[in-house]
Amino acid sequence: MKRLFIIFLLLSGELVSQHTLSGVLPLSSGKVIYKQVHEIVGHPKEIFIVNAKAWFSANKASHINEEEIDKKHHIIKGKISFKTLWGPNDFPELYKEVQYNVKVTAKNNRYQYEFTNFIVKDPGKTSQLEIYKAEYKKYDTYNHDFYVRIDKEVKKMIASLVQKMNTPLETGP
Repeated sequence: MKRLFIIFLLLSGELVSQHTLSGVLPLSSGKVIYKQVHEIVGHPKEIFIVNAKAWFSANKASHINEEEIDKKHHIIKGKISFKTLWGPNDFPELYKEVQYNVKVTAKNNRYQYEFTNFIVKDPGKTSQLEIYKAEYKKYDTYNHDFYVRIDKEVKKMIASLVQKMNTPLETGP
């Protein structure tokens, strides 16, 4: 009976750990994804669209694409990148560019953001964040710190997006 309890305990710990990457970044189906729906009563879809476009522009997003799915749903997508340190020392060559996709889906009274497809760019190659430098145990410490920096930067971007999306449309003088 004790063996069965220990096996169950180990299996449940394994299931819990699969929802984050190194206990830091949120995972869904094995991919790092930040996703949430916000509802603001009285905010029509047009305000969300204008605010999302302004946010993408202010954050120097590239490959901005806009599409209307139907009369109720509107999507705006783009790519954003930033540089952050990977490694033990603050050397310029250890700063890596992290690029990710942002998608905002607007509907009357609500919007959803998704931050997905995280890649790490090294000179001459790109890797998915989930497998970047994962081949050796010696990289675990550096990866954990790297993931913490990425999480902090993405949460800062999410906060700025939420603040912008919650802003009422400004009218001219």
